[in-house]
Amino acid sequence: MQPDDTPLSFLRREFTQNYEPGRQSGFRVLSDHITPGAYFAVIERTSAHDGQTHRACIVCLYQASTTTITFKEIQESAGPRHPAPPSFIANLAKLIPEPPNDWAYHWRTRSQAQITF
Repeated sequence: MQPDDTPLSFLRREFTQNYEPGRQSGFRVLSDHITPGAYFAVIERTSAHDGQTHRACIVCLYQASTTTITFKEIQESAGPRHPAPPSFIANLAKLIPEPPNDWAYHWRTRSQAQITF
């Protein structure tokens, strides 16, 4: 953790990695949102071997103190229990229109239901 880190800057850095063809896969954050205790992100991975890209949605539950930030990453396909906020769900639907499985579909549906009240 760097001295001036916020949970958002720390987590963005954790999920970003430079792409080096043939040597190292790359990761970049396409869209994200943070709430107290949860970070939501759409990550794009570029394969080092063939340059193909793949997008995935993650939810990170985190705790922050003045000296450390700890987090647990959960893939959308695992059906996280923590609902996503409205702005993130809207961006997610644009970036990954089809949920990868039923768990993800139900998570998106539950998140959407909470914002339509």
